[in-house]
Amino acid sequence: FRYKQFTLSTSFYLQLGGKRFLTAAYQSTYLPSEFENMTNELVGRWTPDNPNSNFPGLPDKGVVSTLLPDGSTYATVYQMYNYSMDRVVDASSLRCNAISFSYSFANTWLQKCHIPVKSLSLSGTINNIFTIHSGDFKGRDPEVAMGQQPRTRSFSMNLNVSF
Repeated sequence: FRYKQFTLSTSFYLQLGGKRFLTAAYQSTYLPSEFENMTNELVGRWTPDNPNSNFPGLPDKGVVSTLLPDGSTYATVYQMYNYSMDRVVDASSLRCNAISFSYSFANTWLQKCHIPVKSLSLSGTINNIFTIHSGDFKGRDPEVAMGQQPRTRSFSMNLNVSF
């Protein structure tokens, strides 16, 4: 959008439909070490006090592997849960990638102020402003649901001078 010397521009990304796996809830079949990040979903895991949870309890190395129907693969309940339909969510989302606002100084003003340039503009940009997505992601960014690094919000200011 432009109005006189002001310009406002935006960039959006829309993804409709599709499904996506969430990050594996359990990285191994052993209890996590103090160096592993665990999902906050574990707060609602199965415990003797929470027997109605659909989220399995903490890994236990005593849990035996089960032979899968293909007859050649063994998996634990934790591995089966990681790749079950409970971990598949709707991937639809709307992301505002950037908003940019700029002002171009008028040539008459530059000449009046005795600034020896052809053009001068000042702009600011904010990246990764917001994302609207399914609540199934439980607060996670849909683009990082598989464990990638989160997208950070960034701010920048630009000064463009032409001589």
